[in-house]
Amino acid sequence: MGTGKYDDRGADRLEDYVRKRYGQDMSNSEMHLYVMGLRYLERQGAGLCETVVKSLAILAAAARLSINTVVLALEKCVALGLIDYMPGQALRRGAAAQVRRRSIQELEQGVSRAVLRRHTPIPAERNAERLRGRLFWYGGREVSPLWHAAKTGRLGMRKPCPQNDSKETRRDNLRGGLRQNHELVHVDFRQAEPTVGRHILTTENLCPAQWPADVYQELGAYLGQPRNDVKPLFMAGLFYSHSAVAHAHKWGILPGHFINELAKACDEYKARLWQRSKPRKGHRRHVHTLGGTLIEALKNERVHKGRLFNWQVQGTVADVMNAAVAELLDLEAERDWQFLFPVHDAVYLAGPAGSGREVEAIMQKHARALGLTLECETEETHPEPGEGLV
Repeated sequence: MGTGKYDDRGADRLEDYVRKRYGQDMSNSEMHLYVMGLRYLERQGAGLCETVVKSLAILAAAARLSINTVVLALEKCVALGLIDYMPGQALRRGAAAQVRRRSIQELEQGVSRAVLRRHTPIPAERNAERLRGRLFWYGGREVSPLWHAAKTGRLGMRKPCPQNDSKETRRDNLRGGLRQNHELVHVDFRQAEPTVGRHILTTENLCPAQWPADVYQELGAYLGQPRNDVKPLFMAGLFYSHSAVAHAHKWGILPGHFINELAKACDEYKARLWQRSKPRKGHRRHVHTLGGTLIEALKNERVHKGRLFNWQVQGTVADVMNAAVAELLDLEAERDWQFLFPVHDAVYLAGPAGSGREVEAIMQKHARALGLTLECETEETHPEPGEGLV
């Protein structure tokens, strides 16, 4: 953290050096962000060539540029080796990014002295970067969403956000952009989170003996509610709550019922996880996914037992999905696919007839790599006559 008066002369020397050495490779907006925006924020207290921790919205306001322009300018500055950049939860307006301008000595040596604290898994960041700037047809127009990675590794999008639409809406909005020799492929893991939770509880010798074929259906039948309506109740009440037993009692689950036994097992595991994740030197509260990904609380972030279990389960699903997404992107040209986007534990792409079987095999392969047996549900949609792109 910088202290005292800001080193304006040092900043002038750094910026003159960058203009002379890199100016021809930078656009006006990229240079404006580097010289005006980052210098302004350094003056607010960080100090010259120290880490600025601000949201992208604040970076954009400081440089008087749009968020989209700032994202592209930051990526260019990273490519040129001018800055160290850690997006954190990337393109969310309120999430803090870390940016640090490298000194002249670092630029001459091509080595950074910074160690920025990573908040999102590397595979998720790489996938978000690969998806950024891509175009696809949605709702009658070409769109290019902004992508971000959450701390669990889940990939999200906005402007637009088809992930928030229903499956039927997504299908209808994507179908109009299909080429005539392509079909829309949607492959979805069935009960991904309950399956991961079951695997974890089994390894801890806590899993109830009788696990039903469909846990959502089991709870829905008991409560007299449709399966899709109880999915969020199941996940939030049992896996991600502070006390699963309290939720089971609230639902009126009788002693000895599977849901009641599962609630006890979840609470016991959460207690164990809480003890294991005790903050130690150099770490805050944290968990590791089944794939080994570290998920750690942010500074001053309030964490309870259920949130740790949440991170572990969702992070494991994200491990599988990020590995699968990376392979699907690698195979695009060879298979004549157009990868569209992931939705938590599902993917959408356009490809020749029969592509769904291979996509399903790839997703299941990466699940098996973590010891998980995940079933898939595949839907292939053909464009209607006169529909789609030529």
